[in-house]
Amino acid sequence: MSRQLSVRSFFNKPSNCDGVDKRGEKRGIDAVEDEGQASKTKTDNVQPAAEGQASGKELKREYRVQWEQEFKWLRREDGKMFCDICRKAKMSNGFVRGCTPMQKSALNDHKSSHSHIKASRVVNQSVAMVKHVEKSQVACNEALKIQLKVVLHMANTNTPSHLYPNLIQLLQSAGCPDLNSAHTYTHHETVNQMEEAIAMTISSTIDDRIANSKYVGVIVDETTNITVEEMLITYLTLQHKGEPETVFIGNYVIPSGTAECITTKIKDVLSGRGVAVARVVGLGSDGANVMVGRKAGVAQKMRLNDCPYLVNIHCGAHRTALAARDASKAVR
Repeated sequence: MSRQLSVRSFFNKPSNCDGVDKRGEKRGIDAVEDEGQASKTKTDNVQPAAEGQASGKELKREYRVQWEQEFKWLRREDGKMFCDICRKAKMSNGFVRGCTPMQKSALNDHKSSHSHIKASRVVNQSVAMVKHVEKSQVACNEALKIQLKVVLHMANTNTPSHLYPNLIQLLQSAGCPDLNSAHTYTHHETVNQMEEAIAMTISSTIDDRIANSKYVGVIVDETTNITVEEMLITYLTLQHKGEPETVFIGNYVIPSGTAECITTKIKDVLSGRGVAVARVVGLGSDGANVMVGRKAGVAQKMRLNDCPYLVNIHCGAHRTALAARDASKAVR
């Protein structure tokens, strides 16, 4: 034991050549270990670069997904980096054609470039313009809905179209929030266009109901317009959810009131609505001879040629009127 202490004391003697100061053993052992660990760490850090330099190969840089969190406009396609903002703005730079070097420094350089800054302004202005147009369109649609309701009310109450501007002014003065000068039609000629749009919408809805009805019935009656032209008013009876439903089809001009002309017009109307004549199972009329005649009436012509199962129905209201007329004659 004493021999070991003497050996240790010999090697721990201060000496200028060993770089040991008067602090003695502590300095010598700790310093050597620290310097060794520092040297080893330094060597480990530079070894990959040294090996790369020794082999003459460049280090391969890889794309990192976390970059997309910092650079929201970054997209990766086919091993290249792209800028979504510059693409939308149709700019011409490396991030539109595709950037190959997978380096974060390249992303920082592009972010601060004049081209990217300009593209960001263009895209922001475009988004703001789209939002403004959408907001304006919503306001215009709300105003148009109110005006269509006014026109529909006028049609239901037989109000003359030249009174339309006055009704719109009345609503505006009453404080209707969706009617302003920028989105309001005020000329009375626009009433005709709105009526046509409403008629097309109603007609389209009726066509869907007709298509869903397996069988249909036809109700017709002769009438005249203000110029005393002969016309044929037409209705259809449909099956809707197991219940009968009668819908108005139209009022059509006919050349004459003969059975042949009326039959031809009925077939034309049905064809125009996409209804096969064979689907007709009933015909309602006023009971006139031209309609219910056994040999040459409209019902007989349709039954013989196209609708073998057609049932001819004499209108109950007309029969009641005829009965009242005959009763009044008997009293006299």
